[in-house]
Formats: sequence, structure tokens, C-alpha cells
Amino acid sequence: MTNITEADFRRFTSIKIAACGTSWHAGLAGKYMIEELARLSVDVDYASEFRYRDPVLDEDTLLLSFHSREKPPIRSPRCAK
Repeated sequence: MTNITEADFRRFTSIKIAACGTSWHAGLAGKYMIEELARLSVDVDYASEFRYRDPVLDEDTLLLSFHSREKPPIRSPRCAK
């Protein structure tokens, strides 16, 4: 899903952010803003470690994967499928 409508966003009950380096820090800033403004639970993980976890992901969880370089984080979006 690349284009999220407001109706789509309202369906989510939690958000997982997978990122590395500077993007991980941006994810932390986003966590605080999203939790305060949207009142949703947000978890931020290192993308390189996310693939080894067994996170609780369902249809009501939005996975955001951030990266600051040209190559994406290691497999984190693929793990969520």
C-alpha cells in the first residue's frame, strides 16, 4: 500500500516503524508526534533487527519502513507480508 487515504489511516490501531541510522531517530520523533496527535500505539525498531523478531502484525497494523540511503532496510517490508 503506497497511497493511504484518511479512511485507511483511521482503520489502523497501531504503527510499527522500521528504520536504520538517522532515519531511526526520525522514526522516534514521529512516534512521539503520532502518539500525541493520532493517539495510536507506535513502536520503533531497527530495520536490521526487525526481520529477526516475531512482531504482532495484523491487518490493523501499519508498517512504515524508513531509510536515508538509496537501498532500503534489510528485508523488513518483505517480512511483514
